[in-house]
Parts: sequence; structure tokens; C-alpha cells
Amino acid sequence: MFRIRSWWRGGSAGVVLTASALTTALPVHAQRATLRPSTVFGGVQVIHETWNVSDGLPVNAINHLIQSRDGYLWAATFDGLVRFDGVKFTVFNSAGNPGLPSNRIIRLEEGARGDLWLATEQGHLVRRHAGRFRVMFGPGCIPPKYFALAHHADGTTWAGTCNGLVQFSDDRAVPVLPDILRDPVGSLLLLRDGTLLVGHGKLGLVRLRRGADGAMQPVATSADSVLRDARINAIHEAPDGTLWLGTNRGLFTGRESWRRVPMEGGPELLEIERIVDHPRRAGVVVYGLRLWSSNAGTVATADAKRMRVVDSGPPVFNVVAPMWTSDSTIWFGSGSTVHRNGVPQLRLTDAADGVEGMNSATFGITSALTDREGSLWLGTFAGGLHRLKPTLVRTISEAEGLRNRNAYGTYVDRTGAVWVGTLGSGFSRVTPGTGRVEGFGPSASRPDVARTFLEARDGTLWVGSAVALFACSRAPTLTCAAEPSFGGEVFGVSALHEDPDGRLWVGTQGGLFRREQGRLVKLDTASGAPAATVRAFAVSRDGALWMATDGGGIVRYREGVYTPVTTADGLPSDLVRALYVDADGWLWIGTEGRGLARLDPRAWATRDAAAEGRRIATITTRNGLFDDGIHEVLEDDFGRLWMSSNRGIFWITREEAMAVADGRAARVRSTGYTERDGMRNREGNGGVQPSGAKGHDGRLWFPTQDGVVVVDPRGIVNDAVAPPLVIEQVVAGDSALLPGDAAVRLAPDQRDIRVDFTALTFREPRNVYFRYRLDGYSTDWVESDTRRSAFFTKLPPGRYTFRVQASDARRGWHEPGASLVIEVVPRFYETPAFRVAVLAVLLGLGVVTLTRRSRAARRRARELQRLVDERTLALRDREQQLEAQNRQLETQAEALQQLDHARSRFFANVSHELRTPLTLMLGPLDRLRKHDRVDAQHERWVDLATRNARRLLELVNQILDVARLEAGAMQLSPSRIDLSGLLRGALESFRMTAEGKQLQLRADVPPACLVTLDSDAVEKIVTNLLSNAVKFTPPAGEVTLRLQRSVASVTITVSNTGPAIPPEQLALVFERFYQVDESRTTIQPGTGIGLSLVKELVELQGGAVRAASDTIATTFTVDLPLSEADRRAPDVEFESVADKTTPPEASAAVPSDDAAADIPTLLVVDDSEDMRTFIRDHFAERFRVLEAGDGLEALAVARAQLPDVIVSDVMMPGLDGRGLVRALREDPETDYLAVILLTAQAESEQRIAGLEGGADDYLGKPFEMRELDARVRNQIAARRRLQLRFGAAASGTVSDSPVSPEAGETAVDSPDGPTLAADDLAYRERLLAAIRARLGDEDFGVTELADAMAQDRSHLFRRVRQVTGQSPSDLLRRLRVEEGARLLRTTSGSIADVAFSVGFKSVSHFFRCFQAQYGVTPTEYRRASHQDDVSPPR
Repeated sequence: MFRIRSWWRGGSAGVVLTASALTTALPVHAQRATLRPSTVFGGVQVIHETWNVSDGLPVNAINHLIQSRDGYLWAATFDGLVRFDGVKFTVFNSAGNPGLPSNRIIRLEEGARGDLWLATEQGHLVRRHAGRFRVMFGPGCIPPKYFALAHHADGTTWAGTCNGLVQFSDDRAVPVLPDILRDPVGSLLLLRDGTLLVGHGKLGLVRLRRGADGAMQPVATSADSVLRDARINAIHEAPDGTLWLGTNRGLFTGRESWRRVPMEGGPELLEIERIVDHPRRAGVVVYGLRLWSSNAGTVATADAKRMRVVDSGPPVFNVVAPMWTSDSTIWFGSGSTVHRNGVPQLRLTDAADGVEGMNSATFGITSALTDREGSLWLGTFAGGLHRLKPTLVRTISEAEGLRNRNAYGTYVDRTGAVWVGTLGSGFSRVTPGTGRVEGFGPSASRPDVARTFLEARDGTLWVGSAVALFACSRAPTLTCAAEPSFGGEVFGVSALHEDPDGRLWVGTQGGLFRREQGRLVKLDTASGAPAATVRAFAVSRDGALWMATDGGGIVRYREGVYTPVTTADGLPSDLVRALYVDADGWLWIGTEGRGLARLDPRAWATRDAAAEGRRIATITTRNGLFDDGIHEVLEDDFGRLWMSSNRGIFWITREEAMAVADGRAARVRSTGYTERDGMRNREGNGGVQPSGAKGHDGRLWFPTQDGVVVVDPRGIVNDAVAPPLVIEQVVAGDSALLPGDAAVRLAPDQRDIRVDFTALTFREPRNVYFRYRLDGYSTDWVESDTRRSAFFTKLPPGRYTFRVQASDARRGWHEPGASLVIEVVPRFYETPAFRVAVLAVLLGLGVVTLTRRSRAARRRARELQRLVDERTLALRDREQQLEAQNRQLETQAEALQQLDHARSRFFANVSHELRTPLTLMLGPLDRLRKHDRVDAQHERWVDLATRNARRLLELVNQILDVARLEAGAMQLSPSRIDLSGLLRGALESFRMTAEGKQLQLRADVPPACLVTLDSDAVEKIVTNLLSNAVKFTPPAGEVTLRLQRSVASVTITVSNTGPAIPPEQLALVFERFYQVDESRTTIQPGTGIGLSLVKELVELQGGAVRAASDTIATTFTVDLPLSEADRRAPDVEFESVADKTTPPEASAAVPSDDAAADIPTLLVVDDSEDMRTFIRDHFAERFRVLEAGDGLEALAVARAQLPDVIVSDVMMPGLDGRGLVRALREDPETDYLAVILLTAQAESEQRIAGLEGGADDYLGKPFEMRELDARVRNQIAARRRLQLRFGAAASGTVSDSPVSPEAGETAVDSPDGPTLAADDLAYRERLLAAIRARLGDEDFGVTELADAMAQDRSHLFRRVRQVTGQSPSDLLRRLRVEEGARLLRTTSGSIADVAFSVGFKSVSHFFRCFQAQYGVTPTEYRRASHQDDVSPPR
């Protein structure tokens, strides 16, 4: 066990491993004890902790305290017996322990074998053995003030009662010499020679010794006669064998004869109640009452000659006088004050200040002890339990002379003095040897905020402040002067470093500075110097300078080269606060919230270092680190890495940190220090260097929010002895099983257990870690950190050994730990005997069954042989018949397959022959309907023709879908869709038809339903169902569409009012070509394909469809399953197809004033002249349209004209569309031309074949002309973007040419013209450089400009308007137009080339912006600029 060096040198920590637990005691985890401010006690800074009822104590009154040999702290209270292990209180009371007669316990004592003896207020004598209580004597006869017990090693105990002496052996109470010892016995002592001394109320001192029969016999000694009639209150045997007697007549000493010890120089000390050994082995220390004195309670030392008064106070009326010793110290509790060697040290009444109901009597000390780890424990009358614990941590703050409690930079100079900067009050110097604190407040020559210090080689003390860098001289007095700078303002100094060449490096919030040759100069970021604030410096073994920055990671500097290391290289964070190079050359990096990192500086010395060597290891709280935010890293002389954080200071061993960083271990063990350990405020300060320092004496200094903390690592001592480890109990259900000498036996139904254990150390119990293992169940250790319980479930029957080990942060696991044998009793059917019996019965039954089955099998075998012979002949005949039938079926299958192929070809040809005419019908009809001069009659005819053409197209599509389903060729293409929007759109398509029939259409769908389904298949399902519903609903009826979603599926319901479908016909509605009896409706019948197609499409998606009909409505319900992704994340945002369309401005036509130069060329290829005419008429206004009747003609035209886009049919005589694509791609002159294929073959296989053959796009017939138009424009836009990217240099239209306005053009200036400040001019240059770098990028906008300038949009708008007088968007547009004007003057490219090269997405937008800025069109501008002696128009 490790501990802090003893402050008053307590007793040795002897260890006895005892299995001790509880029966039905109540464990209460102690809450965080109340902490009083640290104070100096006996010359040592200590922590004063208190526990009361709010922390787990049953009452605040403590009658008696002892520490048992196994390490527990026990307290006698008026509400039961309390046990404390440093973490939790366990309360034993009469409610849960039938053997405990009363909760009002006033005295405690431990027996020779670890038993606990208790005295109650009612006079009971109770023994606690093996976790159970037993009344041994009483009530009414145990005098609590003179709790007289003596214990023999063989387990015998003697107790003094009001009626004599009682001996306890084997739980039996036997009176000793009842005829002689009839009166009260007030004291007992068992001497080393076996003699029992009895302090009798009337006979004085009586000596007893065991006779030959084992009974106690009196031993007569004439010298004892001088003590007759004396009331002996205390008997003590000194280490040298001298006996001391405390009586109502004073103190006596001797052994075979007695002499009274007189008091030196004052009234005699009578009624001596307690005698203990002197701490220096020089006699004894006694407590008694002094005659004729107002302060009658007196502590005195005594030798054979005299007594001397050490301390006096009010009389103590406790059952035990609070007087005790530890090594060289005599302690005495008088009232609420603790005295040490006669000197008052601490008043507990200070804890009562401001607390209602608290006074000095409340904190009267009733009992006290010094534990084995050096802490002082105090029980009080009503103020709870107190502890004074020496602390490793000392704080120096305002109370000790510091200028300000908020400490920052901390530095140790060459003399060993510690300089401490403060926030707002200058700085202080601390002399460690004397403790003197000297303050240097702010003045005209000294800063008010001192952030960092450095003592240069010439003796100059450099002090960095919030506003400047100061150079201070210390001879003869401290004088400081601000250092001037060049190239930038010095403010917010955060780090200082002097290199071997004597150059001073200064990290500031305004950049990195370096002082050489007497000048402080800012280093240019263009050379690689970090732009972020440098917070710390460190030098690696190779001489490289490492810098920690606030946002830029770390930077290595060597011979003029800066090398950044950031998160992209594996650094856990770019916010770095501390750097430390250890003795082995490793660089340790403290980050802001991302833990501790380790880097090998050698791997970064060359650019070609191995990747593994550059691996940056990280240790965080997940690996056991105390905190992830690190202000400073220091190493002490014992291999510990100390760190400060906002949660306190802590340390880990460098050995463990290296093991975790190398991957050889998973965790480190941290030891932290907070207010519980002496810090007045756990929050450390950092972000500057140094935020901690190591003194010449090895002590460590850390600044905090309340002073500077001093830690002496030498005070951490490695005790070789581990803390006592105790397995307390095994809990199974409602039963608590106590460990004993034998194994703990669990009943057959007790298979789920909890094992409670603890380590008995009080100094740092929260830093004790545990691991456990259950041998026979698992071979692996389970680390439970600080949790003190282990859980096991469903244990099989057997015998197990539970093992537990403890560890702290300073050492490995203490072995062997503690162990406990646990036996799980099997159920009757799990015992070996039961298994053998069952096996025997099964074996017998098996033999009988096998014999019977053997006989029956032989009979069946003979019968089967006969049947086999008969059927073999029949099978041969049948086989011949089947072979003939198979040959016939194969012939029929071949014929059917040929028929199927023929049918597929027929459907494909019919599709082509029908879709092309339908396209030529629907297109012109659509244009006629939009024509303004069509009268009402003609409009009705056009609508009639359009509806019938679309109906015919729908019928063709249904027939083709049925054919593909039969052939198994239809494949689903699931995508993310908004099902609600799809259903609403489908319903709206029937709105006009419904209004014509006076039908009501209702939609009951949620606002959005995002799912992954085949949108085409779902649309066909819903359209057919709605078509069927509208068709069979009588006038003034109602059609309702509903959508519901569950976790696993979506349900679509279409219902309509009208006549019911008979049940016998309802089952047939999904049969192909089946129609409901026409006599039941006046509706024109359909083809009978729609509902059959619905059923097959639903089943293709793994769903189900059903129909129901009654007199009210007919309802069709479709259930479609959802994908696993939809079930897990039903609320993923829907990506609308509309979001991916071409921007509106991309559709603008080319201006008429430059049509000849920029109109694109379109080649239309189709064997149908009508189709060519239809497409030509649409594009003629904006394109130069060429035509070809087949693939061969188109190939010749394409090679001669090189059109921008080719729109071609697939099925053509001669060279078809796919052949045309192949020919174009094989020719280097035409391989780049854009090709869009049009075809009636809409199957996915046909589309994929066309795209794989080299087509750029694929569009099925019939098509919307708007869709073809958009696809043509997108192809042209894509080609132009490629032209700009890869052909800019050759064409002379470089998109990223620098913007430098010609004479007469407007320059970008601030509103104040040339009066801009230097910072504003620098910002404007950076702004223009960022715009020039990406001027030709059409996607470069205000958002991208904000990212390039590392600003948010609001700051960018304000800053740009400040330096240019324009908004960012106006500035971008203006610079692009000016660059376009320059290109129009200096290049011969087309206006479209110029528009795209300066970042405009459309030529029309460029025309508008250009004309708005210059007042003329680009064509006029170019024409004017080429005329001699004529300036371009403005």
C-alpha cells in the first residue's frame, strides 16, 4: 500500500486478513464527506473531513471508536453498530440482527480472535462472532464506564460485572469465585505470564491464576494489601513488565510491591481512569481528576518518581476519556478542541459557524484514535464523525501573501525562486526555502496581467502580459520596460523560449515573433510560421523546436523549415496546450479535451520516415486518464507524469503510459488530487507556458483559480504491504451468506449471486482498483475499476473459487489477494447419482425396445421383400411410360419456348410500331392544346384525341408489363421516394375524370412517408386501382385513397362506393382477363388486365393484395413490406428529384445579338420523317438543326458538321442507333460527341445495353418534349464545363486569370479610398487573392468565399463591406464582369466561352450583368474595343 509520509508518525500498519461480513446489515455508501478548508495542524497542512447522517451515519452521536485488526473502523452509536471501510457505512441494528438486543451501544472492544465485544446502555454484554450477534450477559450488570474485559489467546474471555467476574468459554458464561468476588469489578488485565489481575470494588487488587483443573484460583500477595478498599479503575502493563494502577487514591506502580506516584508541583491527580504507554517509552500517560482545581480533567505523564501535568481541561464525562498517543505525540480531546502535546491545535466548533442548531457542545469529542495510515479520527457528541488527514498538496494563495488568488504562469528561475503571475494584480515571487512571498503590483513599468516568464542567459527576466512583452532587471530592484516590436503588435503573450543562438521566441495572439540582434520581429506566415497562437515550446533531442498552437496542431521548426502536425497526421486535436520531452526523447502532447498524445520526434526529422514511426498514440479517459483537458505536463524524479486540468491535478506512471501508447496495455491508473486532498479550487489554469514548474528541490508547482498548488512527490511512499482485502458477503436473492472457514454453500435455486468485497484503506479509497475471477467458471480476470461488487448469473452446479485482487495507481496488482470457495448445490436431477439412475433406466428400456424392434423388423423385412418384388415389375412398366411422356413433354416445351420467343418479338415490334405513332400524336396534340388561337370546339376535340391516345398508350404499356412478368424479365429498381407525394399525384391525375362524373376524391395520407420502393411499380399499382375505382363508381359516388405505415410495412387502401361484387366473383377479380358481370353496371367494361397486373406487381415486391366488398363500398388493400433500412431509420430525409434538376438560369436562350457565334448544333436521326419534323420544330428557334434518315447518313453528317448533340432513334433500317454510337466512338474525330438515344424499347435491359454501348443518355418513347429539351441542354452544359477545365489554356480563355482592371475600369477600394488602415489593406489583398484563385469556378459563391477567408457569413459581410463598400455577392459579380470585359478585349473566343470562363452558369445571365454594369451588350463592347482611337464604352 502507498501512503503519504506520516505527519505525526502513526503506528505501523499491521495486516490481518480476516473473513468478515454481515448478516442482514444495511450497507450505506458514504456520500462525499463535507470538506473544511485545509489548515495547518501540528505544522502540517491537513484536510478536515466530516461525515454525518446525510452521508450514511444512522445518527450524529458517536460514543466510541476503534479500528479492528482487519482494518475496519467501528463506531458505537445510539442507533446501532456502524462499520466503515472508507467508501461505505454498514449499519448493524436490532431490526436486522435478532441477536442484538439494543441499538444504544456505548462501548466496543476487539477480542483475541477478532471477535467484537459490545456494551449497551441497558447493561448488555454482546459478542459479534462470524457476523452474528449473541447476548453473553445482562442486562443491567455491565458498568459501561468501566468496561472490564480480558482475552486469552485460546478464546477465553473474562468480563467484570456489577456482581463479580464472569468467564466465557464456548459461548458459556461461568461465574468465577462467586463467593469471593461478589462486588463490582471495574478493571481487568491478563499478564504475559497468564496471571489475571482483577480490580475489585472492595478487595482492591486480586490476582488469579488457572489451577491444574483449569479453574481460576486466587494468588495471595501480601503487597496487595496496601490497595485494599481502593477502587481500581485502570490496570496497565508497560513493555518492561512494570504494572501501573489507576485508582480513586491516585497512581500506583510496581509489580510485587506498590508505590504511590506523587504529582509534581500541585494538587494530586485522583480518580485516574485511563493509562497508556508513553510515546517515548518513558513511563506512562494517564488521565484523571485533579483535586481543588476548576479544570479538573487532567492529562499527565508519569515515571516511577513523579507525575507531571501535560494538559488540563473541563472534566470529561464520556464513557472513555479521549486521550491517546501515537509515537512521539500525546493527544487529548477536551470539549471540542484537539490538543497535541498540551498545545491546542484545532477547534471543531469552527465547523458549527453559521449552522443552525450547532454549538460547542454538539462537537464535544467523545472518542478518538489514530489509524494505521496516520489519519486522526474523532467521534463527537452530536457533530458526526471527523477526520484530520495529512495532505500531499499545499496551497499558496492570498491568505499566504499572493497578489491575487487567480494564478497563471508559474516559473522557477536559476536561484530556485518561483515566479507566479496573476490575473489583474501583477506577479509574485515565492522563496521555497523560507516560504516568503513578495508581490510586484502593476505600475507604469510593470504589467497588471503576468501570463508567462523566462529568465534569459544574460539574467534578464522576460514577462509576457496581455498587452506587451516586458524586459525586467532585478538589480538592485525589479524594474521593467516594454519591448518594442516590428512588423506587428505584440499582445496576449502566451509562451517564451530562448534557443541556443540566444534568440528569443515569443508566441502571442497576434502571431509568432522572434527577437534577434535587439529587434523583436514578427515572423511571416508565408514562410510557414504558424498563424495560430503559439501556447508552448519544447526542444527535442535533435535540436528541433516544437510549438503547440491554439487551432493549428503542433509545428516543428528546424533550420528554417516549418513542418505542421495536425489531426490529418493522427493528432487527436489541433488545440494543444502543453508539450513535454521526456528523458528518452518522447514528446508528450497535452490537448484541449482530447487527452494525452505521444509522438516520436525522430520520425519527423525526415520526410520519408516510415508510417509506423509517425504513429501518434493517444491516451484518454477511456484508457483510465483522470481528465482529457490538460494544461501542463511535468515529470517528477520517480518516473511519474504529472498533469493539471480543470478537474484537479493528477499523475500516471510513465511506464504505464508507454505501455498503453505501445499497445501493450489497455489502461493507465490515475491518481487525482482535488479539494478532498488540500486544493482550495480544483480548477487549474493553462493556455500559457509555463502552466506549471518543477522546483530545484523536486517539488511541483501548478497555478489554479485559487492560488498556486505545491506538491512534493517525495511524500508518496511505497508501502510493501497491500491494504487488507476482505470478501464481505455473498448475496443470492434475499439471502446474505457470510464467508467463514468453510465454503459458502448455495442452495439449488441460488444461481444468481453478488459477491461484495472491499480493501481497507482510508487514505485514498477512491484510487483503489479491483479485479476478480471465478476459478472453475472463467480463467480471465475481470477489472471492475473501483466497483466493489462482482456479479454472476446462472451458475451451474459445482465448486468454484472466487479470487479478488486490489491495486492502486502506484503499483501492480497485490497478490495473492483474497479468495473464497463457493459451492453451488445441484438440483436432484443434476446429481451424478440421478444421472446414473436415469442412464441405467434408459439402457434397460433400450435393450427391451431393441429386442422387440429386432423381431418386428425381421418380420417386416420379409413382407417388404415380397412387396418390393411385386412393385419392381410394375415400376419397370411405369418407367417406360414416363420416358415416352417425357419425350413428348420435351417436344412440347421446345415448341412453347419458340412460341414464347416469337411472342416476345411480336410484343417488341408492336411496342415500337405503336409507341412511335403515339409519340407523334401526343406531341402535336399537346402543342395544339397550348396554342392561344385554338377555339373551344377545337380544344374539346384536341382533349378527346389526347385522352384516347394516352388510353391507348396505357393499354400498350399494360400488355408489355404482363409480357415481361410472364417472361420473368421485369426487375425492380427500388429508390428513396416520398410515397405520400406519389399517391397524392396519382389521385390528382383522375381529378378531371372524377369531376366529369360528379365523383368525390378523398385522400387520407400523411404529409410525408419516406420509403425505399420501386416508384414505377407502385405508381402502376395505384393508378390501376384508382382507374378501376373511378370506372365502377356511379355518379355522385366517392373514391377514397388511404396510406398507413407500420414498423415493417406500408398499407395502401383504395375504396369506392357503388354496387357490391358478389362473393363468388370477388375471388376471381385478380384473374387475368376476368371482368365482373356487365349486367350489374352501366360502366363500359375494360380489358380485365389492370387488377391482374396489380396482383403480380405487388407479389413481385413481396407484398399482398386483397379485396372486400359490401353494400357500402368495395375496398382493395395493398400491403408492401419495408426494407431493413426503412425499419431502422423511418425518418431519413427524402431527396427530391427536383433538387437535382438544372438551375433555372441554365435554360436561358442565347442572346440574339450573338446568335451566329453561340447557337449549338443538333443532329436529329430517325427513319420517321414526322418524328424528325416534330423535334426540329421544337428546337429550331434555339439550335441549328440537322437531319438524317438512318445511321449511315447520320454518320456522314456528324463527321462533316460535328454537331453539339445527336438525338437518334434506335430501331432504324441499315445502321441502327446502337451501331451509330459504336461508329462514332471508334472514330477519334467524333468520339466526344454527345448522343441521346430515343426508343420504344423501354425495358431496363435495353437501356443498359444502350448506355454500355457508349450512349450519353437514353429516353423512352413516348416522351415529354420538355424532358428531351432538358437532357439536350444538360449535355451541352456538361461539354462546356469540360471545355473550360481542360481546354482553357489552349483557347486563351483562362478562367483564373488575375483581375487587374485596365485604365478606366473601377478598382476595388474601401469607402475611404487610400485611408484604409494597414490591417484593412492586408485583409482586402487576401480577399481579392481568394476571389482571383477561383474566379472561373461557377460553384464559387459567398459561402465558399466565407470558407476561404475562415469566417462565418455574418463576419464576412461586415468585413467586406468595411474594406470595399460592397456586399460579397456584388463584389463577386462585379469582378467577374470586369474579367469578362478584359477577355472580350484581349481574346477571340466566343461570348459564351467568355461567360463560362469567368464563372457564369448561363450566357443570358452574363449578358444581363454585363449590360447592367457597362450599359452595352458584350457584342457592342467587343466591337467598340476593337475600333482604333475609340475607348470602350463604359
